[in-house]
Amino acid sequence: MRGLAVRLLFPGLAIVLGLLALAMAQDGPARRPAPALLTKHFATGAVCAQCHSNRPQAGAWRDPKGRPVAPFDLWQSTMMANAARDPFFLAAVEAEIAAQPERRQEIEAKCLRCHAPMASEEMRKGGHGAPGLDLFLIDTAWSELARDGVSCTLCHQVQPGNLGKPESFSGGFRVGDEKQIYGPHADPLTLPMRRSTGFLPTESAHILKSKHCATCHTLFLGEFPEQTPYLEWKRSSFAPKTTCQTCHVPQADADGARLSSRLATAGASGGDVLDIEPRSPVGRHLLVGGNTLVPALLRDHKELGAVAPPEAFDATIAAVRKQLSERTARLEILDVLDGWEFRVKVTNLCGHKFPTAHPSRRVFLRVRIKSAAGKVLFQSGAFDARGRLLGTDQKPLPFEAAGGPLAPHRDMITRAEQVAVWEAVMKDKAGRPTIRALQAVGYLKDNRLLPSGLKLTDGDILSPVGIGADEDFVGGSDSVIVQVPVPDEVRTYVIEAELYYQTLSPRFAAELFTVDHPRVKTFRRLYESADVKPVLVAKARFAVAR
Repeated sequence: MRGLAVRLLFPGLAIVLGLLALAMAQDGPARRPAPALLTKHFATGAVCAQCHSNRPQAGAWRDPKGRPVAPFDLWQSTMMANAARDPFFLAAVEAEIAAQPERRQEIEAKCLRCHAPMASEEMRKGGHGAPGLDLFLIDTAWSELARDGVSCTLCHQVQPGNLGKPESFSGGFRVGDEKQIYGPHADPLTLPMRRSTGFLPTESAHILKSKHCATCHTLFLGEFPEQTPYLEWKRSSFAPKTTCQTCHVPQADADGARLSSRLATAGASGGDVLDIEPRSPVGRHLLVGGNTLVPALLRDHKELGAVAPPEAFDATIAAVRKQLSERTARLEILDVLDGWEFRVKVTNLCGHKFPTAHPSRRVFLRVRIKSAAGKVLFQSGAFDARGRLLGTDQKPLPFEAAGGPLAPHRDMITRAEQVAVWEAVMKDKAGRPTIRALQAVGYLKDNRLLPSGLKLTDGDILSPVGIGADEDFVGGSDSVIVQVPVPDEVRTYVIEAELYYQTLSPRFAAELFTVDHPRVKTFRRLYESADVKPVLVAKARFAVAR
């Protein structure tokens, strides 16, 4: 049936389709079978894995200490590889459709353009319209392309012509018909790839530039800027010294040593291709942001269909935590005065706003003052096991509930119920908070931490919203003053400040779960069984003796 479906969908094309058990001799346990598919314009990652994954008998794709760094092995457990399997994404799309069922085709086409880009482009080129969510319920070549998410032959075939221009944003990438696979290396050996897949390795430096990533990571829904990390980076002090790839596809190993490697193994034989000399740069396709929630769900729930082994997801989650804790933000406790008055400064180390992109994310500050014996004397930002912020009664604060009030921007904290929360909250035409991006006309609140050097103009789409007259909210940092009375008998105490990140804020989740549809119910079941504790990003400590 599958072969018949392929012939019907792509008549006259040379297609290699099957479930290849890629239990090739390689590092670690055998990988579960992954679908290998070659179409007129694309190949799934399993095809690329035949030469671009690690093998024990090959020296290719190793760092100086022999650790594996092959693109396929690192990519397979990322959010890019699983963009179309992400149960939160699918639930969010269904919530959008539930609100506007008459726009179903438009919504699916817009969302799957970047979450299932190979299927979107293959169908468009063949004159078959745009994919919909029903594609995941059937077994066709388009379905396999869709499930492969943001895969190798999509990113490496994006053409340079319109990159960085507005028409390239919001899924405006272009893929040619010549099957050119772009990479940064001069004079690539073309015969092995051309012979086995039909793709032609081609040198082009655009693959290393931020504007390449901007095609999907700059998203406008009408006039509404749903996410703009590329534009934020472009106008920050990080550009052009660094790029998106500097952090997300680093050209150094885990110890900071520059990578150099042969770029392929010898297919089924598993050895090195001796005709290929070691080349540099080599990017580690970690592709990590701040998401630990969804990789854990994909690892723990086989019904979601992820093909990466559990240990690959473990490695991705570890890399995310490392990124969050080492390269994202810094905390300082400053200007400590007698009487429990001090300033907590948060410095954004990212080249874009933090939290980044999709407005389900948030960052919050927990401040505790402890006695010398460790007793908590004051606390703002306490949270429970579900990541909900709590008041002194140990109950979730009102803004954590669906339909609750907005958590205001804080530049000063004087009570435990006041918590500094940095986030983007969308608004609809009536000025009410909404989680539905396709109904949003702007932001009701956007106090996300700005990147260093970001310069804003009047009416700028990147400008913060709802921060009032907070003068120390500037490019690169924000400060919060904590001012609470201190008992006379407390002579020594410790101030602790901690910054936490959440991929999905409890408020956003609560709003989503009001939608009574199958994919939302599925995600809720997964979410409620998951470890959703906030991830620690940064901390600071200050001891005081009066």
